[in-house]
Amino acid sequence: MKKQEIVRWLTDETKKREWSAASRNRWASTFSLVFRVGMENEKVERNPASLIRRKTEGNGRVRFLSGEEETALRVAIEKRFPEFLPHFILSIHTGMRQSEQYGLQWSQVDADRRQIHLPKTKNGHPRTIRLNAVALAALEQLRGARSGVRSEDHVFPSAGAERPYGEALQGARGWFPTAVEEAGIKGYSWHCNRHTFASRLVMAGLICEPSRSFLAIGRFRWLCGTNIWLQSIKPMQWIVWFQAEIERTPQRTPMLFGRKRQTGKTP
Repeated sequence: MKKQEIVRWLTDETKKREWSAASRNRWASTFSLVFRVGMENEKVERNPASLIRRKTEGNGRVRFLSGEEETALRVAIEKRFPEFLPHFILSIHTGMRQSEQYGLQWSQVDADRRQIHLPKTKNGHPRTIRLNAVALAALEQLRGARSGVRSEDHVFPSAGAERPYGEALQGARGWFPTAVEEAGIKGYSWHCNRHTFASRLVMAGLICEPSRSFLAIGRFRWLCGTNIWLQSIKPMQWIVWFQAEIERTPQRTPMLFGRKRQTGKTP
């Protein structure tokens, strides 16, 4: 097979199926993978798909909830799916990926230290998530709704599992889109909860890195008020807890990212 044949097929299918640039690129990558595996197994001698130029993908809109939209969505969830409200609250207050949240076991939750430990994330690194009071209350509500919870049980169990709490629920696809639609919110998915979490930190002036760094997308550096550069997601999740501490005891935290915090007291 020649490169031109693959390009012709991609062009025809893109027009016929109205693929986006991202979809076309995924198919081109699939072709390249097939040929690469063939080369590793000595079935083919070259990879013509590796020479195909990828299309430019648009970054798209970063969608997050306004205060009014969050209120409407909470009302819709409470009305139709009240048992799932803690799922939503935990999501927008931790910024976890859907797979991370719905794969949680109680052994990963440390209420005394107010944290969740993720041993392996999408980027391959472990991550510790600090819990603010709202997220902690949502977890306590989930634990209190069940009896005999064991450390190896899933935080979000599937109702159809043979053991009551032994199998994880497979995400929020069944109820969340319905609640979003009933709330009259457009263009919002579960993944956008991560955008909501991060955007609110930015608007509060609590993080100072570009948006690509918010939620453990690779590794990043973060400058804190102590002028120490830190890496990984831990500082970003820690700042959620720190935000609550600032409001609770402002006199203890006069510096925030190198700027004096106004406490209303004369130095």
